[in-house]
Amino acid sequence: MKDRHTPNEGAIGTIQHEGKFYYARLLKAPILGVYAKVFSAPLARPLLPKLADLPFAFQVPIRVGVIGKGKFEIVEKVPLLHSDIDAMQPLFKQEIGDPSDCFLLYPNGEKKKVTPEECIGVEALAVWEFTHILWRIDRDFNGIPNPTLDYLKVKLPKK
Repeated sequence: MKDRHTPNEGAIGTIQHEGKFYYARLLKAPILGVYAKVFSAPLARPLLPKLADLPFAFQVPIRVGVIGKGKFEIVEKVPLLHSDIDAMQPLFKQEIGDPSDCFLLYPNGEKKKVTPEECIGVEALAVWEFTHILWRIDRDFNGIPNPTLDYLKVKLPKK
């Protein structure tokens, strides 16, 4: 990942979907980390102390258009710390023509060649639109399957 700085890195915001509130944080490069808890009402500020101990349900790279009114709305700006970056997960990239050609990309920019098996459970290096974030929320929090999301999983080479 390129080391891009955005003035909103570290910001916490809400995603309102189906009458529920999901909180997320803008991480490095910009990656959105959606917290692994759903709320029936908005939380009062300050948000970070209420969310800091929650894990992320998922972390995905996003397009700039994901941020905005009626989408991911920033409600609190807090600094992004080195410990926040260190806690981020790597992303995987797999070559379409050669499924055995995989690598992990870490938030610090490190790239490491790995086997496809090492990519199981790791997020794909793909940029998400707001609709895709909602699909992911539906799948992860509400158990609604989505074949498009499953398509992004690592493909194991045929033996």
